Amino acid sequence: MKKILQYLIIFIIVFLPRLTGISSFSTVDEPDYIKYGGNFYYSLGQRDFDQAYQTYQPAVTTLYASALAYHLVFPAYKGLGQGYIDDTIEQTEFLEGKGVEPVRLLIVARIIMIILVSLFLTLAFLLLDLLIGFIPGLIIILLISFEPFFLGHSRLLTQEGLMSISVITSVLATIVYCIKKDRWIFVVISAITTAIAILTKLTAIVVLPVLAILFIFFWQPDPVHKKEHLIKRRMIAMVIWLVVFLAFTFAVWPALWNHPVDVITSLFEKSFGFLGSKEGVPVEELSLQGIITGNNIARYLSSLWWQIPPLTWVGSLIALFFFTIKIKQNSRTQNTLFCIFLVLAILMITMMSMGKKLANHYIMVTHVSLCILAGLGYIQGIDLVRGYLKDRSKNLATAILLLVIVVFQVLNYSGYSPYFFDYINPIALMTRGTTSVIDTGYGQGLEIAARYLSSKPGAEDLKVMSWWSTSLDYFFPGRTEQIWIIKSWRQEDVDELRSSDYLVVYYKTQLARMIPEGLMRPLEYVEPELNISIHDADVVRIYKVADLPPEVFVPLIFEP
Repeated sequence: MKKILQYLIIFIIVFLPRLTGISSFSTVDEPDYIKYGGNFYYSLGQRDFDQAYQTYQPAVTTLYASALAYHLVFPAYKGLGQGYIDDTIEQTEFLEGKGVEPVRLLIVARIIMIILVSLFLTLAFLLLDLLIGFIPGLIIILLISFEPFFLGHSRLLTQEGLMSISVITSVLATIVYCIKKDRWIFVVISAITTAIAILTKLTAIVVLPVLAILFIFFWQPDPVHKKEHLIKRRMIAMVIWLVVFLAFTFAVWPALWNHPVDVITSLFEKSFGFLGSKEGVPVEELSLQGIITGNNIARYLSSLWWQIPPLTWVGSLIALFFFTIKIKQNSRTQNTLFCIFLVLAILMITMMSMGKKLANHYIMVTHVSLCILAGLGYIQGIDLVRGYLKDRSKNLATAILLLVIVVFQVLNYSGYSPYFFDYINPIALMTRGTTSVIDTGYGQGLEIAARYLSSKPGAEDLKVMSWWSTSLDYFFPGRTEQIWIIKSWRQEDVDELRSSDYLVVYYKTQLARMIPEGLMRPLEYVEPELNISIHDADVVRIYKVADLPPEVFVPLIFEP
């Protein structure tokens, strides 16, 4: 009973902070997953299981969260006969026409994702408790849970948060089985959490070689049984793992029920679509240049420096010292944790560096792995300090460390609400002296623009042309039109702008890429009606169309 209460408290600790401000904004990807989830829910209602394959991610857990939100908010959606809606704006208009606010669906779906992430964090803590004890496990879970980048993404209707903590839980369960407790339950937990991770996002396949290393090379000392018996039992464990993994995967994803080979083939034909465009990048187009030249790896290492808190860096450096210089003095369990999660962190960066498209959140597994390394470093450090203290002072030293972790992590993210993933390492900021490195391409500030435009007289009759209009649309009562993410500024785009009342530009992103160039180049010298800055970085600009210069209304076409 005491353990259950402890796990419940851990769940509450990691759950509640993720609710902060979840109704106040929408990232650019989430409206798409509300659309995909609606189609997924409709497919289940129609028993049209082929349509359960909505996106290359494959984002199955995200689809279930979105579908459950529909079931709770708008259960009639599955039987209205509207069919499958491919356009996000069209789907938003359909929902609003039925009296359903899409943002309400988003909030409910986010809460479901937060519950799932919190359950996995609690399960990870349980496994850490078995491996290294309650207090060391608590230190690591606090570092993971409140790491700002992970915290920010783990409360969205996207994949990275749930996928990364599922991967970590899978590895921990496998370690428990291989070196601590030879029980089939941990093999089952490993298989199911791996399936959930891969069904959430295909990048989770990075965990497979790590699990193979554990199953093949990591064994418990067993003086009772012969080596042949242990090998046979481990082979049985691997078969059980594979059977459970396949059974669970097929059971929860209806798209596999009718044409499993076609679906799996399609996934692997675009197996690295998350590294390229939404249409996917075939395997043969992947490149090792980003690894060979080191450019992509350097980019990801730079992002880690900017986005990981000093507390995590310090702990990781302490761990590196203890697990290289003094590795023989450490327990086998701690050495295993350090080596495995270091390998996992490196593998994630290496795999994602093969792609044409780079995004900081693609290496979320590395962020979480570094938190585990940092926790191990602090555990080693405090054990060293406790060796010089009296019994009463030892507990005080542990309590002070826990307090420091909580305070520093809260201070890390408190100034970045609600976009916790915008966090910048203050030491890196002091050396660079600019906030221009903040990744402001995820929809930050569009809800501020929407609320500003909503305050205009007759806002419901206004038409706004906007970059990522789907996010703006969730908070704006009028009509929105999309600025297409292409280089050319076409005649039809010009006509849409002429018929609009306001233009919303995602300034930093569009200016850096000059998309579309025929719009952005004339706007460089035009004063906006409102400039929205976040952490001193110009993010969104609002222009009144009637005040725009004539050059904006001239098409500019680029050949593909």
